[in-house]
Amino acid sequence: MFLSRESGSLLSPKSIVATTEIAIVIRSRHCSIQIVFAQMQKPRLTDDDMIRDVHGFVVASLKRLHDQQLAVENFDLAFSWYCFGAILKISERNILEGEHYRYDAVLRGVLEKTELIDDLDSMVKKVRTGPPKDFTKFLNTAFRAFGAYQQRPAEEFELGLRDELQARQEVAVKLEEFDQILQDEALRLSKPCMFLQQSDVSDATCGIWGGNGVVPAPSRLWRHVCSVNCDWFGTVGIPLRGWLSVYVSDKSSAVRAFCDEHRTFTPTQSGIRLTGVPRLSMPPMQAICHFGGSNVDEWLRKRGLGRRDYDAFDLPELDENYTKNWQKTCPLYGDEADIVLGGWHLQWPDGKRYDKRPGTLCLTTFRDAEPWIEVWCESSGKLKCFARVT
Repeated sequence: MFLSRESGSLLSPKSIVATTEIAIVIRSRHCSIQIVFAQMQKPRLTDDDMIRDVHGFVVASLKRLHDQQLAVENFDLAFSWYCFGAILKISERNILEGEHYRYDAVLRGVLEKTELIDDLDSMVKKVRTGPPKDFTKFLNTAFRAFGAYQQRPAEEFELGLRDELQARQEVAVKLEEFDQILQDEALRLSKPCMFLQQSDVSDATCGIWGGNGVVPAPSRLWRHVCSVNCDWFGTVGIPLRGWLSVYVSDKSSAVRAFCDEHRTFTPTQSGIRLTGVPRLSMPPMQAICHFGGSNVDEWLRKRGLGRRDYDAFDLPELDENYTKNWQKTCPLYGDEADIVLGGWHLQWPDGKRYDKRPGTLCLTTFRDAEPWIEVWCESSGKLKCFARVT
């Protein structure tokens, strides 16, 4: 059931306003799937409605993952995040509308009525014969996965989920003055990211700046810039493990990155220690124009523009409103992050068309710029590096 944060009393699921469409993206090292779940069109949901809809959503998700022959080694993590994402999306709209719940109770309210089965393998086998019965195991796995990159215990999952929803709420508040289309698309396109900041020795170390690299350089001609723990990458489907180290050449502007799944951080490691803070990356205006939905396409057409025209024109209302407020959340215009893992990439003066991406963005450095360094990962796991200047 659901608990009111203010009174602690039980809230009926009938009081929850349903969203009309839920889009969840599941990413793993082996695939990326987006499923739009649009069965929740009633203004209110009964307890049975919610459980049935979540069951149906997860069954469809499992079948898609199974049909694409997702490797079993990563299946538990992918499915855990699927369960987490489904409930997050269901409760997210309520949070933005001012309702507050104990979010772990929201999860348990749906999961507590289900029965247990043995393991993941048996669940996959049952997909074709009926709905899965076990969510508890995956919920526990999700607890661990959510806090793994911060080395936090599973009990802190509720706090992490509240932080995620609070971040989305703050984004929504900043967008209140904008065109509804921009607000909706910015929230829909927002990506999870991790801000790495200088930390005390007592904090969990997610990265280091300067000093010696965790992954050694190929020669002394390369100077270490930063090293980051790759645990967080797995939660967003980037196929990297261990530690990733970035180097620049002392003789040129060349940048290289090296990943070694067997390398680990040691307490004697030199350099400035960095700890991670989960955030949401708001899309720049270019991203909304290029990757927004059909409503954005129509919105641009009314102005006689195409999706790729953004870099060639200037719309004052966008620069004065959306871009101005987007800059308040972007680490390029502040000092909150030394490194950002994941998130949206920036449009650089020396860059190509915004939608021409060399892969998935792994990290961007902001400390000691210029240059800013980007590391991208292709689906094969190959790394590409760029030194960006203005």
